[in-house]
Amino acid sequence: MTFYSIIIPAIVILLFQFILWIIHRHRFLQTFKRAGIKGPKPNFLTGNIKLFDTQFVFNSLDDWFEKYGDVCGYFKGDRAVLVIKDIDLIQQVFIDRFVEFPNRFKFMINLKPFDSSVLALRDLRWRQIRRIISPAFNSLKTLNANDIILRSTQQLMSLLKEPSANQSLYLMKENEKNRILIDITRMSKHFTLDIICRYAFDIQNEDFFDQNCPLFLGAEEIFSKSSDNFLIRLCLIVPWIKNMIEFICNRITLGRMIDQLVHYFNIKLAKIEQSEKTSTLLQFILKQYKLKNLKREEAIVILLAGYETTANAIAFTLFNLARNTEIQNYLRKSLDESTWNFEQSESQMKNEFLDRVIYESMRLYPPVTDFVIREPSDHISEFYELSFLNKQIKLDSHVAIQLPVWTLHHDPNLWPNPYKFDPSRDGLTCSPISTLSTDKHQRSRFFAFGLGQRSCIGGNLALAELRSVISALVLQYKINIIPEKNYEFDKNDMLKTMLIGELMKPCENIWLEFIPIEQ
Repeated sequence: MTFYSIIIPAIVILLFQFILWIIHRHRFLQTFKRAGIKGPKPNFLTGNIKLFDTQFVFNSLDDWFEKYGDVCGYFKGDRAVLVIKDIDLIQQVFIDRFVEFPNRFKFMINLKPFDSSVLALRDLRWRQIRRIISPAFNSLKTLNANDIILRSTQQLMSLLKEPSANQSLYLMKENEKNRILIDITRMSKHFTLDIICRYAFDIQNEDFFDQNCPLFLGAEEIFSKSSDNFLIRLCLIVPWIKNMIEFICNRITLGRMIDQLVHYFNIKLAKIEQSEKTSTLLQFILKQYKLKNLKREEAIVILLAGYETTANAIAFTLFNLARNTEIQNYLRKSLDESTWNFEQSESQMKNEFLDRVIYESMRLYPPVTDFVIREPSDHISEFYELSFLNKQIKLDSHVAIQLPVWTLHHDPNLWPNPYKFDPSRDGLTCSPISTLSTDKHQRSRFFAFGLGQRSCIGGNLALAELRSVISALVLQYKINIIPEKNYEFDKNDMLKTMLIGELMKPCENIWLEFIPIEQ
């Protein structure tokens, strides 16, 4: 067998495969044109990736809505996405026809354990897991969450009075000025990690407020490297290198944190076999794992969920209160008049204005902006149809549908003066689970926790954390912008933010001034 007898057939096969790919790619990029949907013209290789604002994806979406209307289509590399701003169409997809559109967007990179988690599960398996774990998040009082949140809040308040060298990177006490300077971005992460690890993993012998805590450093590693925008874009542009990038991420860059979690998980699994207690989320989850209702990977991500998003929500809420001292003073007065005490039980922790402050902050700075996306059920093999403006739109089954959270949260038609922090405004939801109503005047316009049955399952836990720490800090400290610090704002007078994967974060850590209130 000669060299040419091998190489020539190989070249012919590769050429044939390349031609087939070109034909397939061309047809794929005609998806929206065939359906009569407008959108930006895609690049043959990269789709519309290069048209996205590199720092603020939602700026690109706003421009496209202005140019193409309330419905438009774009391409994320090898993904076709229909983005919809029309409330009636949102109702149709996310609520009325949820059974047909139950799945979230497939991850760009399959990172373990996230690729096997409730975030990524599809169709029947998602329904099974949701049914199993929902009671754990809907019964915070039964599972002792409030006691753990209270203890974490008390520990934080004690640290503010006497910070140690172990908190020097994010707590600076200046006795001569009677103030504490706090990096609230980092402080909030230590606080939420403390709650998650005690509530979820029942870890009692770690100081999670220590800036050198291994689990904290590992969590930071996961939520920075696992969401690397460059790697995601590279996979979108060159899909066939996904396997290599997944191998690197899963075996090298994220290994330390995952190994530690698995280690703790296995230790607790061994202990629960000797105990019948079910007072913590960990014991509930481990019981389901032991009964083989949950896989190990599914359990781990349940425990991780909410670490970064809740921390960012706390930081942005404190920042908004610091910028709006009149609202901060009104909140403090409201808490005083209602004899509010963050040490109260969950059933007593009700203050409407506090909730409004939290929701309004999450409207202005939604923790997740690019994750409210639905894909059709895997049982829909060819195409599906949507009703829009009295006509039917026929789309291939591979087309995902996106709800543009940032755009809707800052739409002046839905929220007058949308860039103003106004907790008294109409339309703020009273529940973390947003639903749309048949009454157009009562429909929710708030989507920080998502929408419909795949809304954030940990919304109640996140709210309990926010209520506890925000109320404690407001009652005991005056929270101010640091006069000598320059904060970066955009053209709408909003703090400059960036997207890491789907998570919205401040471009720079936020430092604020806390002045003790004489009791």
